[in-house]
Amino acid sequence: MAANVKETETAGARSIRRVALNPVAAVLAVLTIASAGAAPARQGVSDADLLSSFVTTHYAYLDVKKIDWKAATRYYREQYALAGSDRARFGVLERMLDDLYDPHSHLTSNYRDSWRLPAYDIWAQPRRGSYVVTEVRFGSPAQKAGIRAGDEIVAIDGRPVRDAVAARLPRFLRSPDPVAQQWALLSALSGRHDRSRTLELRDAALGSRSVTIPISPKDDVVTSSVSSRTIGGVAYISVRSFADAAIVAQFDRALEPLKGVKALIVDVRNNTGVTAT
Repeated sequence: MAANVKETETAGARSIRRVALNPVAAVLAVLTIASAGAAPARQGVSDADLLSSFVTTHYAYLDVKKIDWKAATRYYREQYALAGSDRARFGVLERMLDDLYDPHSHLTSNYRDSWRLPAYDIWAQPRRGSYVVTEVRFGSPAQKAGIRAGDEIVAIDGRPVRDAVAARLPRFLRSPDPVAQQWALLSALSGRHDRSRTLELRDAALGSRSVTIPISPKDDVVTSSVSSRTIGGVAYISVRSFADAAIVAQFDRALEPLKGVKALIVDVRNNTGVTAT
């Protein structure tokens, strides 16, 4: 989930960006975006070059990804040089990271029209030639709109689901990869921060129906990175972000009232390792 997202208007207002590229070690690369109005050619080494170099030397899973990273680098370097605005250049970096089809590899700030991190609130899988919802996040906009496990997805925002998935697939795959297909499906279902989502669904009990998931002002607001409660003598702690600087103190405070419990569950399923900068 994309927590603590901020919209910024100019590159000068977001002079430093971080890119989380190693889900295990939480390696961070620092990227500088050209100040507003600066010509990319004057930068010498562009942010696209810096990002490419960091992925090549530090990304832990490049050797198992079926991506032609050299070809991707050449393409996105050209696209970055041709981009005529800060938003366009930022979009090139977003698409460059999309080619890794890894939800843990992303810019830690984004525009309101950026894609959410997959999976946001809907999980689905291919099943016998169709795409079926397998889980919906509890309390999410999708659940409130009536999406439920078992729904067959027919279309996303007016596009046949296969076309919507194809549009989100990495551009430079060397060969088909089911992992990339799954990432693209979850990304298409997650949608963009500033737009509602409309799904055409089929269900044995309800038949065919169209469901619109509205934008909620609370979609991307997380008040604390840690929450806790006790369930039948078992302590439960949810950790939403390892990147929050206050995470250690929050975790310690969550543990304090749980002394004497017979078991502890630490839930990190919603963690993205992302904070806005």
